[in-house]
Amino acid sequence: FFFNDTATTEIYTEQIVGSVRCVQETGVKGADAVTIQKVKFIKQTFVKEECQQLAMEGLRTLVIAQKILSTEQFEKFKGDYRAAEASSGDVEEKIGQVISNLEKQMELLGVTAVEDKLQECVQDVISNLRNAGIKVWMLTGDKEETAICIAISCELKSRNDHLFVINTHELDEVPQKLNQLEHMMLSKTVVVIEGSTLDLVFKDAALRYKFFMLTSQTPAVVCCRCAPTQKAQVTEYIKEELGFKVCTVGDGGNDVGMIQAASVGIGIFGKEGVQAALAADYSITQFMYLQRLILWHGRLAYKRSAMLTKFVIHRGLVISVIEAVFIMIFFFIAVPIYNGVLMLGYATLYTSLPVFCLIFDQDVDYQTAMKYPILYQ
Repeated sequence: FFFNDTATTEIYTEQIVGSVRCVQETGVKGADAVTIQKVKFIKQTFVKEECQQLAMEGLRTLVIAQKILSTEQFEKFKGDYRAAEASSGDVEEKIGQVISNLEKQMELLGVTAVEDKLQECVQDVISNLRNAGIKVWMLTGDKEETAICIAISCELKSRNDHLFVINTHELDEVPQKLNQLEHMMLSKTVVVIEGSTLDLVFKDAALRYKFFMLTSQTPAVVCCRCAPTQKAQVTEYIKEELGFKVCTVGDGGNDVGMIQAASVGIGIFGKEGVQAALAADYSITQFMYLQRLILWHGRLAYKRSAMLTKFVIHRGLVISVIEAVFIMIFFFIAVPIYNGVLMLGYATLYTSLPVFCLIFDQDVDYQTAMKYPILYQ
């Protein structure tokens, strides 16, 4: 089972040891902030220190734990789980409560750390998108230290930018942090905020509006420790509070909600599966193709659509104004000046050539559009 709220995966397996049948829960694998609370208290300090050290090296960490259950314990858990599934109202909350009651005092198996290597040309793509006037937000489930390392390595934070970290668990401290941010040079500040702090911001409408108004003036925002539901919430609130069009890019199942909530969703085929690509409006195989998709195809599609819309409006106005003047001259008698065949040909055959010209129109070539991203504006 995978649970979005806790960002953990549980696997239940059955084993027969001699004449005793037992059930072993092996796959409690997930974000260390959540899984640490499930292991025995004596091991929690050790796990926190190890995860902190690994995160400072820019590695992504996972904690793995297990718990051996007897047959009676598992049968009781299975009955409670099925009862929660069959209940009415707040089914997910009740299921989560049943599972959380089981996942206590677990045995620590280990901590894994992997280097999340960037794809080719990620730095160039992000730099060009920012030069094109596009605000870039990074929503990740990684620890704060890991997220900052990735933001620096992919040049989401440039050398001249300053980091401003909002990491508090008290609602009263959030307005103070936002007031500090308000008095900073926003155009040179990259905001880093944790998922637990985001929950506090979302609870208050005034804080939420102020947060998004301030961060909209910054070059980039990093949201770490984000659950999949929080990624979708951030996308929705940007659309609601700021009225912006939002394009989201993701490559895993955790990004499906965010992709579906955006104005335009882009999925990347990767090692994490094809769920994001299947749920997206557009699919690409590498992150580097995002630059061509937005700065070239996106720009041309916008310009051509705008020109075609104006052409259709003016084409209709020409025939309508002539018909209106003709009727006024002849004392407002409903007599058409053109017959049906001429009207049909005017809207299809006679004015078809400009349509094709607009479809294939290019004001600049591909190399120029890539060399000067500011043309996207």
